Amino acid sequence: SKIRIYWIPRLEGKSVGEITRDDVNAIFDDAKVMKYAPKTINQIVSALTLPMKYAFYHKMTENNCYDGIIKCSNRYKKRIVLSLEETQALFDAEWENDSARLVCVLACYTGMRQGEIAGLRLRDIGDDRIYIRHSWSKYEGLKSTKTEEEREMPIPPLLRDMLLAQAEMNPHGEGDNGFVFFGLL
Repeated sequence: SKIRIYWIPRLEGKSVGEITRDDVNAIFDDAKVMKYAPKTINQIVSALTLPMKYAFYHKMTENNCYDGIIKCSNRYKKRIVLSLEETQALFDAEWENDSARLVCVLACYTGMRQGEIAGLRLRDIGDDRIYIRHSWSKYEGLKSTKTEEEREMPIPPLLRDMLLAQAEMNPHGEGDNGFVFFGLL
């Protein structure tokens, strides 16, 4: 999917033998790509350079466009947990989108990851808990969780009711397989 999204539009009309280091390095100047974390940028670069390396070593091309590419350093921002005061201020603020607010409430209460929330389906909501079985990725669609393990999380009745109300707004008519947050991605 990274090839389809980032490389095919950029390299359209070029044969494998015409791709150069300059083509690869140009991705680092793309404003859309530069918004990503270094690890993601490196994955985008590797999506092209690894197959090109394979093609070169298996004599499918004479073009070596991967040597000399300097990848981003993987310095991560330290993640912090909001203080109680910051959390209170977050939920006291006026929200333009009730669904986005519910996503934040769910994440705050359960610790679910963004993809897990996006992958939450009506069938995952129990009487007093939610079942975290999937994750949603814009690249892969519905997939297993990051740990590849299902888990369940107790939730209060009010949160359950809010999630069911959100799921009822799904216009796609998918029943129990319908996504709770159907318009996130």
